[in-house]
Amino acid sequence: AHEQLQAGETLYAFLDDIYVTVSPERVRPVYDLLSEQLFNHTGIRLNTGKTRVWNGAGQLPPNLTSLGSDVWVGNPARPTREQGLTVLGAPIGHADFIQTQLQQASQAHTGFLQDIPALDDLQASWLLLLFCASPRCNYLLRMLPPLDTTQYAQDHGTTLPWHTASPLCLTPDRSPQQLLPLHTSH
Repeated sequence: AHEQLQAGETLYAFLDDIYVTVSPERVRPVYDLLSEQLFNHTGIRLNTGKTRVWNGAGQLPPNLTSLGSDVWVGNPARPTREQGLTVLGAPIGHADFIQTQLQQASQAHTGFLQDIPALDDLQASWLLLLFCASPRCNYLLRMLPPLDTTQYAQDHGTTLPWHTASPLCLTPDRSPQQLLPLHTSH
């Protein structure tokens, strides 16, 4: 299918996700081409339940409605918090959509962070923070412009220290500085 794309069109595939950047008038022809090629070569059909189309201009691509009402997520008639799609975990679309997705990610991260202190193993807690909590946040911070992630980063920055401190029995009223002896040099 890649050879049949026109200049400026791009196909991305990652495991079971396929992303295509094309002009609005080419969405349906490229969708049909992908559908046919994928089935002919692998026996797999595109999942219309997961198919999403968005563009910043809010221009409805021709012949798209037959794929279903949930496919066109760039419709200006939709609430702005629903105008967008997620590409490999990163939200793309209207600013309100991006902020909604970041708020949901922040809530999920907070829930994850709140569960870590319940572990009896300090080393396991630290490893979860190091290899799960930080990468989750850093991924979105790297994928999106700083202007879009300011509030998300601030929320993460204020939440993380107390969740990392709680396995160490630190609380906002007992900071690490209060627990460690002061060392001064003369």
